[in-house]
Amino acid sequence: MRRAALLLLALAACGAPPTSGPPEDEILTGLAGSAHRALELDEPTSAVRFYERALARARERDDALMIADMGFGQATAALAAGDANGALSVAQEV
Repeated sequence: MRRAALLLLALAACGAPPTSGPPEDEILTGLAGSAHRALELDEPTSAVRFYERALARARERDDALMIADMGFGQATAALAAGDANGALSVAQEV
């Protein structure tokens, strides 16, 4: 009985830690950072394009959290660019 408990404990210790989601994507992170910087530099039209590419990348990865974040960012940038219809369209998609 004691051997079985030790074996079970040893096997449990070999398991990998649980992951909380998909691994980080450097391209997606770069696109999101570029979009954020474009907004900071008062270039909302550029930010819309970066967020659009980032949203497409997030969808390819099926990363729900990043889809929501990039969709919100794209809608916000579209509003800053004066494109209320574009912002509404993105908001309805995500």
